[in-house]
Amino acid sequence: MKNKKIIVVIAAVCLLVISVGYALFSSNLNVSGTASASGEFDFTATCTPGFSSEVPDTLDNLASNFNESVSKTENGYSNDTCTVKGKDINMGVNFKYPNAMRSFTIKVTNTGSIPMKFDFENVKVEELNSNYLILGVTAIYKGDSNVNILLTDNLELKLQPKESAYIVFISAWLNDDTTNNGKELSFKTKYTLPFKQLTD
Repeated sequence: MKNKKIIVVIAAVCLLVISVGYALFSSNLNVSGTASASGEFDFTATCTPGFSSEVPDTLDNLASNFNESVSKTENGYSNDTCTVKGKDINMGVNFKYPNAMRSFTIKVTNTGSIPMKFDFENVKVEELNSNYLILGVTAIYKGDSNVNILLTDNLELKLQPKESAYIVFISAWLNDDTTNNGKELSFKTKYTLPFKQLTD
């Protein structure tokens, strides 16, 4: 009987030690590290010559904000083309006279499974073939937002999966060119979309 009591006491002490040890262990166990989400980075782009009705603004307003010497209406152009190959947007148009202008609208959709962003610091555009030609991104709209991201303070565009954005370009032949002698001026360039995976 005495031996049974000793065994019971020893078992109780062991149980108490185990319980206290587990409590100390569980209260001080911290797991630290950096978790990284994996997924597919992908997007599609379409390009349309002209100003899209899906853009929540007016072309004359964008042209005014872009350059005061640029025409506020599209005119004096022919053979306008816009094609997409991967990240590269190839735009071309023939201008008939100075002050001619043509716009291009690019729609980008995040078709991947992870967020992405527009990297403004790494925009690449081929050099234009004349000092009197001008090209610029005049607006970036996210989805149906009526806020031009270029006119905001943070200049940042982020796209979640399935979200879209519209990028509006304006190309023009400056009206102060007096060297053309009645000839047309060909405009052609390649713009590389600077989208990358959003990691922060």
